[in-house]
Amino acid sequence: MSTLAITNTEFTIAIVGMGFTLVLLGVIFRFVKWDEARKAALNLEAEREQTHREIAAHVAAGALSTDDAERLIHAMWEADDASIDKARRALASAPTAAATAPAPARPPAV
Repeated sequence: MSTLAITNTEFTIAIVGMGFTLVLLGVIFRFVKWDEARKAALNLEAEREQTHREIAAHVAAGALSTDDAERLIHAMWEADDASIDKARRALASAPTAAATAPAPARPPAV
Protein backbone atom coordinates (compact mmCIF):
# COMPACT_ATOMS: atom_id res chain seq x y z
CA MET A 1 0.00 0.00 0.00
CA SER A 2 1.45 3.37 -1.02
CA THR A 3 1.23 6.54 1.01
CA LEU A 4 0.91 10.12 -0.14
CA ALA A 5 3.59 11.38 2.25
CA ILE A 6 6.82 12.77 0.82
CA THR A 7 10.29 12.42 2.25
CA ASN A 8 12.52 15.25 3.40
CA THR A 9 14.68 14.83 0.28
CA GLU A 10 11.71 15.17 -2.05
CA PHE A 11 10.49 18.22 -0.14
CA THR A 12 13.94 19.84 -0.36
CA ILE A 13 14.14 19.20 -4.10
CA ALA A 14 10.69 20.75 -4.60
CA ILE A 15 11.58 23.87 -2.57
CA VAL A 16 14.91 24.35 -4.40
CA GLY A 17 13.14 23.90 -7.75
CA MET A 18 10.57 26.55 -6.84
CA GLY A 19 13.36 28.89 -5.75
CA PHE A 20 15.16 28.51 -9.09
CA THR A 21 11.88 29.11 -10.91
CA LEU A 22 11.27 32.35 -9.00
CA VAL A 23 14.81 33.58 -9.71
CA LEU A 24 14.41 32.79 -13.41
CA LEU A 25 11.08 34.64 -13.56
CA GLY A 26 12.67 37.64 -11.83
CA VAL A 27 15.47 37.76 -14.40
CA ILE A 28 13.01 37.50 -17.29
CA PHE A 29 10.77 40.29 -15.96
CA ARG A 30 13.80 42.49 -15.26
CA PHE A 31 14.99 42.07 -18.85
CA VAL A 32 11.53 42.89 -20.22
CA LYS A 33 11.47 46.10 -18.17
CA TRP A 34 14.97 47.05 -19.36
CA ASP A 35 14.07 46.31 -22.98
CA GLU A 36 11.01 48.57 -22.79
CA ALA A 37 13.13 51.41 -21.38
CA ARG A 38 15.71 50.93 -24.14
CA LYS A 39 13.01 51.02 -26.82
CA ALA A 40 11.54 54.20 -25.31
CA ALA A 41 14.96 55.87 -25.40
CA LEU A 42 15.49 54.85 -29.02
CA ASN A 43 12.01 56.06 -29.94
CA LEU A 44 12.75 59.42 -28.32
CA GLU A 45 15.92 59.76 -30.39
CA ALA A 46 14.03 58.92 -33.60
CA GLU A 47 11.33 61.48 -32.81
CA ARG A 48 13.96 64.13 -32.06
CA GLU A 49 15.74 63.44 -35.37
CA GLN A 50 12.42 63.72 -37.24
CA THR A 51 11.75 67.06 -35.55
CA HIS A 52 15.21 68.32 -36.55
CA ARG A 53 14.49 67.37 -40.16
CA GLU A 54 11.14 69.15 -40.09
CA ILE A 55 12.71 72.31 -38.66
CA ALA A 56 15.44 72.16 -41.32
CA ALA A 57 12.80 71.82 -44.03
CA HIS A 58 10.98 74.92 -42.74
CA VAL A 59 14.25 76.86 -42.69
CA ALA A 60 15.06 75.72 -46.24
CA ALA A 61 11.59 76.78 -47.40
CA GLY A 62 12.06 80.21 -45.82
CA ALA A 63 9.11 79.78 -43.48
CA LEU A 64 11.36 79.90 -40.41
CA SER A 65 14.44 81.97 -39.62
CA THR A 66 17.63 80.29 -38.48
CA ASP A 67 17.45 82.08 -35.12
CA ASP A 68 13.93 80.79 -34.52
CA ALA A 69 15.00 77.29 -35.57
CA GLU A 70 17.89 77.40 -33.13
CA ARG A 71 15.56 78.50 -30.32
CA LEU A 72 13.15 75.67 -31.17
CA ILE A 73 15.93 73.08 -31.06
CA HIS A 74 17.17 74.32 -27.68
CA ALA A 75 13.62 74.37 -26.32
CA MET A 76 13.17 70.80 -27.51
CA TRP A 77 16.31 69.73 -25.63
CA GLU A 78 15.11 71.40 -22.43
CA ALA A 79 11.68 69.77 -22.69
CA ASP A 80 13.20 66.35 -23.32
CA ASP A 81 15.72 66.51 -20.46
CA ALA A 82 13.24 64.97 -18.02
CA SER A 83 12.45 62.14 -20.45
CA ILE A 84 16.12 61.54 -21.19
CA ASP A 85 17.02 61.43 -17.49
CA LYS A 86 14.21 58.94 -16.85
CA ALA A 87 15.38 56.71 -19.72
CA ARG A 88 19.00 56.88 -18.55
CA ARG A 89 18.01 55.88 -15.01
CA ALA A 90 16.05 52.93 -16.38
CA LEU A 91 18.98 51.87 -18.57
CA ALA A 92 21.43 52.28 -15.69
CA SER A 93 19.40 49.87 -13.59
CA ALA A 94 19.57 47.29 -16.38
CA PRO A 95 21.17 43.87 -15.73
CA THR A 96 24.11 44.72 -17.99
CA ALA A 97 25.32 48.19 -18.82
CA ALA A 98 27.22 47.09 -21.95
CA ALA A 99 24.20 47.49 -24.23
CA THR A 100 23.48 51.12 -23.35
CA ALA A 101 23.87 53.63 -26.13
CA PRO A 102 26.11 56.67 -25.73
CA ALA A 103 24.42 59.94 -24.86
CA PRO A 104 23.61 62.16 -27.85
CA ALA A 105 25.69 65.28 -28.36
CA ARG A 106 23.95 68.38 -27.04
CA PRO A 107 23.84 71.41 -29.37
CA PRO A 108 25.87 74.45 -28.28
CA ALA A 109 24.14 77.00 -26.07
CA VAL A 110 22.79 80.18 -27.61
